[in-house]
Amino acid sequence: MARRPAVRSAVTWLVAVPLIALLVCVSSCGDDEGPGPGTTASDHNEAGWSSYANGDHTNARASFEKALGLEAGLIEARLGLAWCEAHDGEYSTALDDFDEVMETGEYVADAFAGRAATALAASQDSLAIASAESTLARDHVYEFSRHDKYNWRDLRLIMAQAYFALAQYSDAQAQVDILDPDNGLDPADSESWVVDGQTHLTYEAALAMEIEWLRSTEGGGVLASAAEPLLGS
Repeated sequence: MARRPAVRSAVTWLVAVPLIALLVCVSSCGDDEGPGPGTTASDHNEAGWSSYANGDHTNARASFEKALGLEAGLIEARLGLAWCEAHDGEYSTALDDFDEVMETGEYVADAFAGRAATALAASQDSLAIASAESTLARDHVYEFSRHDKYNWRDLRLIMAQAYFALAQYSDAQAQVDILDPDNGLDPADSESWVVDGQTHLTYEAALAMEIEWLRSTEGGGVLASAAEPLLGS
């Protein structure tokens, strides 16, 4: 069994029109992809989340770094940067930044949620479970406002995967039962070891495939590209 596995003028003096046009071009031409000079840290932060929502983690990261360069205490930009680092596979750095967000007392649930996904991708299963539980303890129907497809279901799926990796199958099954109440898997009944029409020789194999089926139907998770299936093909 193999390891598995967010931007938003009038002419005053006619004689000045050519000069104004030239200045506008110099200041804005070639800078159409984000906020221009003189924008605030908040502007860069919003640009970052806009890029993030579009799946452009490279420009998102650049915007968050610009925001923090202008205002190191802009915590939501730190949160965004941590997410981008996680998407880039820089799990240790991302985990440190999620921890830094938590220490400020702002965006705590979001930071725990981000740390859960990152820890799972980094195979830190116990940390993934603890982080997901901490998020759900604060909001049992959690939804990330900057990425509404990442929510409490993803957190429970993270827990199922992490518990499975730790061979805590009953705990993994408990999360599966919440996500798919009709799964019917019973470790004591071999006739129940059927997932998506396929019968499996062991309960553990059936549970793994049930979790993998949930992972595929839930969209693979927010860090899906970094995860591996529970079972090899």
